[in-house]
Amino acid sequence: MKTGLPVLLALVWAPIVWLSVGSVLSPAFFRLTASHAAAGALSILSTAAVVYLFLRLFGRLSRRIGGGQED
Repeated sequence: MKTGLPVLLALVWAPIVWLSVGSVLSPAFFRLTASHAAAGALSILSTAAVVYLFLRLFGRLSRRIGGGQED
């Protein structure tokens, strides 16, 4: 991938992933912790992890399609 493309991809996908994680996992996080602040923090950490995994996946796919070197 080009240098700035992963950053742009992360900025674009982070709100979408955050809304998805927030609607699906935050109620479970709240039941687990009984704290809105803790559930929000876990939601943000989960969002960061999912966006990171998406970036790794897209980078790997782009190298495979573009013929670049694998890690």
